[in-house]
Amino acid sequence: MVRRSLHITLLLLSFLIVEVEAGLCQTNTDLYVFGFSQTIFNHKDISTFTYKDLDLGVPTDLYQPFKSNSFALHQLDLFFRKPINEKTVFFLNLSATGSYSSALNSGNFKINEGWVSYQITPNITGKVGLMVPTFNNLNEIKNRLPLFPYLIRPAVYEALLYGIFDEQDYMPQSSYIQINGVKNISNSLILDYSVNMGNSEADYASEIEPGTGPISVEQESATIYKGENLSTLLSYGGRIGVRSAYDSFKFGVSATADHDNRNEIDGYSIGRYPNAQIPVFGDVPRYRLGSDFSFGVKKLQFESELVLILHDHSEIHTTPQYKNANLNKLFAYALSTYNISERYYIFGGVNFINDQSYEFLIENSPDKAGLTYLTAGAGWKPFEDIVFKFQYSDVSIGENTHLDINVNFLTAGLSVIF
Repeated sequence: MVRRSLHITLLLLSFLIVEVEAGLCQTNTDLYVFGFSQTIFNHKDISTFTYKDLDLGVPTDLYQPFKSNSFALHQLDLFFRKPINEKTVFFLNLSATGSYSSALNSGNFKINEGWVSYQITPNITGKVGLMVPTFNNLNEIKNRLPLFPYLIRPAVYEALLYGIFDEQDYMPQSSYIQINGVKNISNSLILDYSVNMGNSEADYASEIEPGTGPISVEQESATIYKGENLSTLLSYGGRIGVRSAYDSFKFGVSATADHDNRNEIDGYSIGRYPNAQIPVFGDVPRYRLGSDFSFGVKKLQFESELVLILHDHSEIHTTPQYKNANLNKLFAYALSTYNISERYYIFGGVNFINDQSYEFLIENSPDKAGLTYLTAGAGWKPFEDIVFKFQYSDVSIGENTHLDINVNFLTAGLSVIF
């Protein structure tokens, strides 16, 4: 299987290299530089945050209710696009999202994307390099915030929530080979498709010794060592969808297959098993299934996504103490926007997350599990490339045996395209 995957990868690379070399005699064109920036003011109000004692059933405060106010450079991305010839384009995205703290006045740009694309045929394009893979509708364009009505993105996409939810658990973060294609089905309907290959996780840097199976840190016989094993790190994914020729309708399904790195001790394990041996499950096969649907009718726009993350628990469940372990996750969001005029709009939406890896999301009953995130807001466009936005968000957690939480955010910000 590994040898077959390697052959496929080399074949794709060699094909793209030959095609690019064939077009290098064309004349170079200009370098295009543009960017997106977003600055926000955020008011946070945590009105309740309590722990329900499992033995006594008496709520005990973990934290006192508090409020906070802060400014932040929420988003800053620079894009460089250089056509090499009429079929070949180089693209670079430098991003400060999630890597720069305006509160600490420190941080750095990171290379979010750096790739070369080649138009293989009029309807097929190949890309090689570091890129954000196509998955559902938002993943590939999540850092284009001035183009969206909201300030705070749907929960698992939001950089401000990286400390709570790890985006790579829900969405593929990178790929290194991608083929995109389009086909006209009719005069009004277009088929889009994309396939990609990359690594399982950006921070994947360890593996468990083959044959040891699921272990805990108290089992000294297990060997964990550092270093990448390229035979197990590969990720495969893609999306297929249909859209109207006028972009008034879009629907697609996406999927990925990779491995979830459960070799390291992290917050998930500690939260899921707070009073037991911390589990180290090894390389767990993982499958993401997604769907996206959006449409626009006159002044109304609607967008939605559903993501289901499935893990192969067969080996994990052979260990008696982990027979009920559940690493699966679910995320969904829906958002509607109404354009009052060319300059003013309002929006509202809902997010839902069910993730049993987090202690505060473990359910008391299946129909009341998870986190619900409601949001509403408005925007004003005084100029074409400048948007003032206002957003209110309310976060609540379904009934569970551990926590009651009620948090709301009031956010105002300025988004700029330059």
